[in-house]
Amino acid sequence: MKYRNYTVEDYIVDKDFVRWVKKPRASDRLLWESWMNSNPDHRDKIIEARAFILSMKAEGFEPDTSDFREVLDRIMKNTRKETRPVGYHSWETFVRISPFWRVAAILALAFSVSFGVFRSNQTDVVTQVADTTEDLIIRENQPKQRSNFNLPDGSLVWLNGDSKISYSVTYGNENRIIHLEGEAFFQVAKDESLPFVVKSGSIYTQALGTSFNVNTRKGDLQEIALVSGSIRVKSRKNEVVVKPGEKVIHKSDIAGLKVSEYNALEVLGWKDGILHFQNSGFHDIKRRLEQWYDVQIVVIGTLDSNWNYTGTFHESSLERVLERISYTKEFSYSIKNDVVTIKLNSL
Repeated sequence: MKYRNYTVEDYIVDKDFVRWVKKPRASDRLLWESWMNSNPDHRDKIIEARAFILSMKAEGFEPDTSDFREVLDRIMKNTRKETRPVGYHSWETFVRISPFWRVAAILALAFSVSFGVFRSNQTDVVTQVADTTEDLIIRENQPKQRSNFNLPDGSLVWLNGDSKISYSVTYGNENRIIHLEGEAFFQVAKDESLPFVVKSGSIYTQALGTSFNVNTRKGDLQEIALVSGSIRVKSRKNEVVVKPGEKVIHKSDIAGLKVSEYNALEVLGWKDGILHFQNSGFHDIKRRLEQWYDVQIVVIGTLDSNWNYTGTFHESSLERVLERISYTKEFSYSIKNDVVTIKLNSL
């Protein structure tokens, strides 16, 4: 693919890339998401290039690729001579002293002087970017797919199957706010000037240098489990501070937040492909198997009210899991396509 050796500057002047940024289509999104997933070393380049293009809102004049290339070539020649334009330090401070942004700042300045059509108020543009859906960075996993990756600030994310996170293109510069649907584990890079916040439904979890898990895959029940550091969790009802080894349970806005201890293997094992049940009831196991293997489970028969199971599975097939559980709990099962039928013994 032609992008393999691309720099940030190459992305800025690539007409297909610019089209995706300015007028995104579903097919383009799939292509670029696939490219970033396959080439994680290009993700930061793409994010920087995209943020720069979005910050240059034109009013009437739309420079084409040749215009960008001409100005960029002049800039690069000046850069090699180590000449610095007037106002260099103020721009450098604004963009956090990134080599790319030194070029981007000059490029923006050149176009604004030559054509007088670009906005000078960067704060207004950033606000618009953060509030516009198509200007969000989205990472999404299909059922049965799990992944891990770095955020622009160096924080690590493990994203579970059938889960999604999104954040604005200004993430790491003006905010560190993550929107989560599903389940994810976060290992947060410390930055006291920008608190790390995960918004999951009506719950806000704030951290500085911390690792924790957020699970919204249990319907009306949310769980936030802290591994290290400290977090502050806030709902509409109340607010709690959590210690390592504790989890926050949120059942509804009326009930508020409750804190309890948790089993690390059961809560965090999914990151390593481990499915662990600890005295789990049948309905909890059914829900987790449906999510883990992306199947529908149909139950026939009467369920024992004292039914519970403890067991651990590592990268196991659905057949293997059902075989082991059924041996202990004495039920039969069959699998056809994506439907599992479990026949319980009647009382």
